[in-house]
Amino acid sequence: MQSIRQMALGVCLLCAVAGMIRIFWPDNHFKPVINTVLLLYILTSVLQTGAGTDWNAVARGIGGVSSRNPAAADLSTYEEQLGLEVSARALGTLLEQKGIKAAWTLEGETLHILLDNSADMAAAQSILEENSGTLSFILETKGGK
Repeated sequence: MQSIRQMALGVCLLCAVAGMIRIFWPDNHFKPVINTVLLLYILTSVLQTGAGTDWNAVARGIGGVSSRNPAAADLSTYEEQLGLEVSARALGTLLEQKGIKAAWTLEGETLHILLDNSADMAAAQSILEENSGTLSFILETKGGK
């Protein structure tokens, strides 16, 4: 790996020197010639550096690098919690669309719904039983019933 670093550093320095020469070269009919000379200078320097490199050491260095794949994280708990939150939000939206004003919170795996008006209890119960699936819910009114 050290030899790759040295080769890259050498190429970068050569390119920097060639760039400085090109910048300060006056604009005249020799500009294309100097560009070609600089290109050849860079190419021969790269080839010379590459020829002097111990490629077997580079191959051993690359072979020694192991690609460790980290164990996949267990996201099942997160997925389950996210599913519960989305379901609770959808039920809250459904109640709101039906004109039932209620506040809801998700505690563990149980949806707690607090109705503003006790007259909406039967309609909310019916909506929740039809749409809650396996999500358990507790339906209460502000009066505590």
